[in-house]
Amino acid sequence: MKIKDRFRIAINTFINPEKSIKQVIQLKEKEPSKVYDNQLLADKNILITGAGKSIAIEMAKQGGNIYFMDKDKVKMSTIRVRIRELFHQI
Repeated sequence: MKIKDRFRIAINTFINPEKSIKQVIQLKEKEPSKVYDNQLLADKNILITGAGKSIAIEMAKQGGNIYFMDKDKVKMSTIRVRIRELFHQI
């Protein structure tokens, strides 16, 4: 739509608001089963710094690809083993 047409429609709507065509935007609501599917992060790459065990496990539950780092290598390896045991992904 050209600017000239938009301007003409805007002027006509301003002068005669009752004759204007109002656009109705209908948003589809997501079904609750899809929202709480626990796959909100499916196939997403997630980087966790500080190697938070709880957040890594929760994000893995939602299907995310987990990448993490920490200063403590022992802690990192235990988290990696735990996630692999539970989800076979890391």
